[in-house]
Amino acid sequence: VFALGGFLGAQVEHINQLQVSAWLPWLFWRFEEAAPLTGAPRARRRPIALLGGVIALMLLAGHTQSVYIAMFGLGVYALLRRGLPPRDRRALVARALAVGRDFLPLLAAIGLAALVSAAQLWPTAELARRSIRSGGLDYFDAVAFSLNPFRLYYTLLPPYGVDLEQALGQAFSEFVAYIGLIPLFLAALAVVALRRGRRRSGRVWGLALTGAMGLGLAFGVFTGPVYFLLYRLVPGFNLFRVPARWLLLYAFAAAMLAALGLEQLPRPRLRLLLLALIPAELFFAAQGLRYNRPTAPEAYTSLRPSIVQLLADQSPTDRFLSLSGIVYDPGDLREIHDIFDSQLPPRAVYDYVVAVKEKEVLFFNLPMVYGLNAVDGYDGGLLPLKRFIDLQRLFLPEDNLSLDGRLREKLARVPDARLLSLLGVRHIITDKVFDVWLDDIFYDLQFPARLNPDDRPEVWTTDIPPFPATAIGLVYHTPQRAGRVGQVVVRTASGAETRFDLPAVTSRPWRNAESGLDYNAVFDGLPAGPIAAVGVVADAPLTVRGVSLIHAPSRTSRSLLLTTEGHFRVVHGGDVKIYENLDVLPRAFVVHRAEVVPDVETAIARLKDPAFDVAGGLVRLARPGESPGVVRRGQPHPDDRVTIARYAPERIDLDVTLASPGWLLLTDTCYPGWRVTVDGTPAPLIEADLMFRAVEVPAGTHRLTFAYRPLSVFGGAALSLLGVAGLAILLGGQPRQQMANGD
Repeated sequence: VFALGGFLGAQVEHINQLQVSAWLPWLFWRFEEAAPLTGAPRARRRPIALLGGVIALMLLAGHTQSVYIAMFGLGVYALLRRGLPPRDRRALVARALAVGRDFLPLLAAIGLAALVSAAQLWPTAELARRSIRSGGLDYFDAVAFSLNPFRLYYTLLPPYGVDLEQALGQAFSEFVAYIGLIPLFLAALAVVALRRGRRRSGRVWGLALTGAMGLGLAFGVFTGPVYFLLYRLVPGFNLFRVPARWLLLYAFAAAMLAALGLEQLPRPRLRLLLLALIPAELFFAAQGLRYNRPTAPEAYTSLRPSIVQLLADQSPTDRFLSLSGIVYDPGDLREIHDIFDSQLPPRAVYDYVVAVKEKEVLFFNLPMVYGLNAVDGYDGGLLPLKRFIDLQRLFLPEDNLSLDGRLREKLARVPDARLLSLLGVRHIITDKVFDVWLDDIFYDLQFPARLNPDDRPEVWTTDIPPFPATAIGLVYHTPQRAGRVGQVVVRTASGAETRFDLPAVTSRPWRNAESGLDYNAVFDGLPAGPIAAVGVVADAPLTVRGVSLIHAPSRTSRSLLLTTEGHFRVVHGGDVKIYENLDVLPRAFVVHRAEVVPDVETAIARLKDPAFDVAGGLVRLARPGESPGVVRRGQPHPDDRVTIARYAPERIDLDVTLASPGWLLLTDTCYPGWRVTVDGTPAPLIEADLMFRAVEVPAGTHRLTFAYRPLSVFGGAALSLLGVAGLAILLGGQPRQQMANGD
């Protein structure tokens, strides 16, 4: 019932959570063997070892929250399984001592499990100290995905004929915990029939109250002050989100109670009939779960054009940033329906279309599938640590930071090109949702040019596609309401120029939610011959939002990037657009200026400052006793070179040639365990620009090696070997008398 029920079935998509949950029945079983309710207390090495082995396997499965919930539930069950507290004082003391003795083998097993799984626990603890949750989550983040009591029907009962995504939302897998109608009836029977079998009454109470606790905690924010007090007072509650995951305890306890309820039935034939009906019921109930809603395998295996473009263009050290959502329709939508409508049900076709769009914009961890490096916290040399949250503050307002380490979901526009270059972002993916078509002419509005006659009077581009243009069109915004606000200049390869006056107001304005009214102007009469450059010269404050060359006879067009936001060019235009950042910095480069600042806030302010040259300097925090200031080492030279000789996950070799001393900046996460040597000699590793690695390098030619050699991994592995040896001794060294007793 537990294995085929809704909770585990819904968690199939969460592999490590599923693995932890699958061991829960074994956890309770081995605890019952290690701390039996009857018999004289004595050392039970083998059951304790087996219990420790199960806990170790749960820890090694890698979902800390599920382990926390399972062990919390086991602790509550251990307190309650001996039944209700007796009223007699002496009996109450004896009960307390017995419960205390029950916890001794559990504590011993936990210690053994910690030793066996040290190879994972030690690095995990090291990561946790630097993670975004190291100081605990905000309360409202901790209660995100609480179970809504008004939708409890969909959680506890099988979803016959119900679309769970419509009923519970896209993340419905977090809220499913049915065990079936027959098992639910049997579980209720076990609770009602408590007094019939006193030998098991304590266990029934323990399971019933543990399951009720799990269900109650799943309500999270809907419990009012209860969950808030637990969040404030009980260690661990402030580290995890999704209170609905406490349904694990309900699903397990209800399944165990169903088994006890089955024992209450007097007729063996009735038991056999129900045992045959339960799998059938759970089979039909599972039809509403995701693993029974497959779509075409091409949803995963096929490549989309944007992926192919990045695979062709990006080097192993380039990064990309995706800003696109999936609210667009793919260009091949009609072809998808033509191919799959006759083969798949409508829901499967819908899921296929969603998968296509998610692949096109490289959602979530899809970049890792294709070996592409995303900047937003998933591989690519960056980790979603607390320092990454600090780094996000360069791009996002304080009240809109992403705790999941994904910039894509928070960015409304392309960030400052200077900061993108620091992060090594060569390519940017955006959609066309906010672009416009006017009179069948497409205008790319992604990169504006913000002009002012006082400080930035003009902007030019020489990146002109070969296109027989007869006209040029602009989309622009200006606060001025009369007169000329600027000129559009078209220059041919021969040097001849044609100028068009840009009026403050045209006959086709429309509302721009961000800045007021936008206007569209189209100018005919372009000069003959190839166009070499296009520019706009401002006479008044002016924002050029989009420019397109037009071939009037065919009503076709080509967009131009005329922008003051950086140096970009379009390398792909399909369902999404891919821009190349032409000013991107390499993954490793040399600077000769270091600003020493007192705190993170000052570091963020300096990096945000447009006057700070990210290609020529770095920012680092002052060491204890060190005064803030500017430190210089040498100066830039045309012959300075940095070559990446080897770039692997745990080792990076760089060949560096400098005319004068400086600092090498490697824009990968600075993390404990990384060591650096200069010509084989260990050198101090510096955390620079909030989260990157830097090392001081003298003049000359040198080989720099960054190697990941963490004590936590090697020390943890040694402890795990010791724990496994101890586990083997405990399992193999069983006294003969205990084995004869069937222990």
